[in-house]
Amino acid sequence: MAEPSFMAAKDCGGLRRLFTSIAWLLVVQFVSTAYVSAQAVRTNSGFTRTILARNDDLSSGQVSLGFTVNFFGNNYSSLYVNNNGNVTFNGPLEDYTPQGLTGSRLPIIAPFWADVDTRGAGTSPVTYGTDTVNGRLAFGANYVNVGYYDSRGDKLNNFQLVLIERSDTGTGNFDIEFNYNRIVWETGEADDGINGLGGASASAGYSNGSGSAGTSFEIAGSRVPGSFLDSNSNGLVRRTQDSGNVLGRLLFSVRGGVITPTLTSLSPTTVPALSNTTQLQVNGTGFVSGAVVRWTVGTQTTNLQTQFQSSVLLQATVPSNLLTTPGTALISVANPTGSPSSSLTFTISALTGPTLSSMSPTTVPALSGTTQLQVNGTGFVSGAVVRWTAGTQTTNLQTQFQSSVLLQATIPSNLLTSPGTTLVSVANPTGSASSSLTFTITAITAPSVTITGLTATSVPTQSTNVGITLSAPATTQLDGTLTLAFQANASSVPANYIDPAVQFAAGGTALNFTIPAGTTTATLLQNGAIQQGTVAGTITVTLTRLVASNTNLLPTPAPSRTITVARLAPVITVGSVQITGRSATGFSIELDGYATSRDLTSATFTFQPAPGAQLTGTSLTVSLTGVGPGWFSGTTGLQSGSSFHLTVPFTFSGDISALGSVSVTISSPEGVSAAQSRNF
Repeated sequence: MAEPSFMAAKDCGGLRRLFTSIAWLLVVQFVSTAYVSAQAVRTNSGFTRTILARNDDLSSGQVSLGFTVNFFGNNYSSLYVNNNGNVTFNGPLEDYTPQGLTGSRLPIIAPFWADVDTRGAGTSPVTYGTDTVNGRLAFGANYVNVGYYDSRGDKLNNFQLVLIERSDTGTGNFDIEFNYNRIVWETGEADDGINGLGGASASAGYSNGSGSAGTSFEIAGSRVPGSFLDSNSNGLVRRTQDSGNVLGRLLFSVRGGVITPTLTSLSPTTVPALSNTTQLQVNGTGFVSGAVVRWTVGTQTTNLQTQFQSSVLLQATVPSNLLTTPGTALISVANPTGSPSSSLTFTISALTGPTLSSMSPTTVPALSGTTQLQVNGTGFVSGAVVRWTAGTQTTNLQTQFQSSVLLQATIPSNLLTSPGTTLVSVANPTGSASSSLTFTITAITAPSVTITGLTATSVPTQSTNVGITLSAPATTQLDGTLTLAFQANASSVPANYIDPAVQFAAGGTALNFTIPAGTTTATLLQNGAIQQGTVAGTITVTLTRLVASNTNLLPTPAPSRTITVARLAPVITVGSVQITGRSATGFSIELDGYATSRDLTSATFTFQPAPGAQLTGTSLTVSLTGVGPGWFSGTTGLQSGSSFHLTVPFTFSGDISALGSVSVTISSPEGVSAAQSRNF
């Protein structure tokens, strides 16, 4: 018979409902209809005895279980069947939006909490009642062919909750079964679902409402769109737990008021005999703080050191003394109270001789530095050593054991000096050595070297750049040095004179560089920039060193490249003209400049009157043939290249305010500088 419902349904008005309705007009979503067909839902007729009238968000009245359950210390003999895929113990629940169950304050068992709606065409109402399962009294709630809000029957879910009385194992003990035959929708339209998908998707699990650790559980994938669907490779219909591998059936055993822990997987599941202490990851459900992983061989059970990570994950340490002998061990979990879980098998495989499958690298050039060798294979144990055999000489390499399939070895540079091949093998502390793989030491080739760059600039005060390129990638790291030389083509310089300003931007006349293995271009400080100085002459860049490790690879003749600093007309530094030493009778004009030829003939000063004033005599040329050689040949002048600072004093009769500006040019045999001016 149908049982009247008494909880109010959701408000069908409002902006959220309007938005969802609009979304149906705008969005069409195509979903595969190739679903897995599970057979987990029980067909007991008693579970269909009472019908919850077709509805949205309603609940049954208080329903007797026919037995008493101890649910984490709370005893219940009745419950409320809620249309939205769950049962509650303290009262009905109309909430259609699924909530998180971990730590929930709501006493609830939810196989599929979502917005179930059984009003649509093609849907079936929720049914419930008592029957027996395996000879034990049971209460079942069927959600078979149920649709979703708003009255949608285009997709129908088929799932079930069964509570099975197990007083044969202790007072109040019972089993919880979540059974799933078909899950093709996950969300109602009021929760932003489109065609039953996306939005606030379903949750599943249980909570006793206390909020205490270990008294609640939420199935992995809850409230994650797509996770529960048949189209997902890990959908609910593909899962099994403590159910004899019945697909779609998840069994939770409640013993002494707590959920019996369940194991789903181990990682790793096998290690070779004589392995080191191993970390074991145990996955399952129902774990609580204080849970311990148990290791059973024959009649001997050992509690492993266990770290509680979460209700679904434990980390245990398997000591090496338990891994000495090939065989199997049974892994189970025991919470501080209640029965232990069922077991999974862990295998200790027999120790066999190691095998090599690959190594990296397989080749290096001669004269390489100390090299790290990764050796891959099987059957490695702690204490295994990588062996290096050249001819009749075998060397045990320094070896780090990483795992049964990976070793890391160090090849010292003294074993890599000569081209040729060696044999690499692995020997465990006991047993025979592996077969060998070939490691090749290639001969060093010296690719041709080209010095690039050194492009001429319009003025020598601009820097130029030099580079190094190889005709082929370096087979090993190359190190080298570029050296600057200078041949002056200027006046007033001694033999072998070098302009002090000629140097690399990084400093000095020698620049070290590196060409990494596998590349063709040198890495140069300051991008190989060269300061050309200001003295006319030829700058030559020469490769003076090229080595691989300690092997000389410098070509003969050594590559070089030149750039010329031309003999140019003098240059007055922009902004350097200054009026100094002003008095009633005179002033001085000072300026800076350079002359690449180190040869000055004259300076010409052209004066312009101030507005409204007149001058008698506006241009004056001063000979520099007497002072130029003295400056350039002196110690300070030689250190300054071709740079100079010129000061010319002037006497003046009359009102100095009549002077408006002065323009200055400097002459040499190479020409006349550009004029530079200064206002008085």
